[in-house]
Amino acid sequence: MLDKMIALTADRVARGLHRTLQKQYRNFSTPQKLSLIQDALVIDLPEHENAIAGFINEINVARSRRNEIAHSIWRSTEHAEVKRLVKLIGPTHPEKELRRVTTSSMMKLADQLIDLTFEMSDWKMLASQSQMRRFAVASGVQPPKGPLPKPPRISHKDRG
Repeated sequence: MLDKMIALTADRVARGLHRTLQKQYRNFSTPQKLSLIQDALVIDLPEHENAIAGFINEINVARSRRNEIAHSIWRSTEHAEVKRLVKLIGPTHPEKELRRVTTSSMMKLADQLIDLTFEMSDWKMLASQSQMRRFAVASGVQPPKGPLPKPPRISHKDRG
């Protein structure tokens, strides 16, 4: 679900790019799409740059952990509920242990991926409201009174 949200969001951002860049965008990997999304969010919400960076970093880490589970070789351990995730590296060092996982740790990761999907939706909504306010001001229309809603997360490194 998170990867679909990333793809849809990046597609929306890419519509505003020059045609040449849109052609290049078609070949973007998911991390490159996340970078594009981060740049677009920061343009709309510069006062939350560090919070956005933390959000995108958390997505990258969670996706990496999910990919390890999906694409690694699973080995048994002394405990039936714990599995070792290993990667084959070569003939001299046949396996490298990446980490150990349990059912509960995988469920926690699944919950985190769902939460990140909803958070991306919240960031998109906040960015959209920011865009509408700027458009109203540029058009000479009175923007809505009061501040923008609170962002889904904050960073103490951000100003304001």
